[in-house]
Amino acid sequence: MEEEIVVEVTLTWRVLAALAALAAAAAIIAHCRQLDLMIKKFSANPLPLFSREAAAEITLDKEVYKPGDPVRLKVCPLTRVEEILTPVVEEPSGLVHTVLTKPESACILATVPLSGSASPGEYRVAVIGDGKPLAARAFKVEG
Repeated sequence: MEEEIVVEVTLTWRVLAALAALAAAAAIIAHCRQLDLMIKKFSANPLPLFSREAAAEITLDKEVYKPGDPVRLKVCPLTRVEEILTPVVEEPSGLVHTVLTKPESACILATVPLSGSASPGEYRVAVIGDGKPLAARAFKVEG
């Protein structure tokens, strides 16, 4: 007869929040091919040119930042979105960061802190909703 082994795991709210963030990041990684295509077609214009009509509007507090500046952005869906919007930021090196947000309404506000050693160049912010890219926009970091 086999012995039964029971393992108990206690999770704190912090661990659950971290797991939720990992699940969101995994969903974004699953759509990296779409995100990569969107970023390649993307323009610095206020509304992206990757499609005829953007499904969300991304507003930045300014167009040019310095290393260490916070990047404040507002994302508002232009169509009904069933899932939470997830902004992502791509560095000039190609490294992509997920911006964790807490939606208070249909629009989300987020602050992305730039590192004091952030590389100069063109950065891109894109927003994912309903599992697909909705909009993209560029900003510059000048040292």
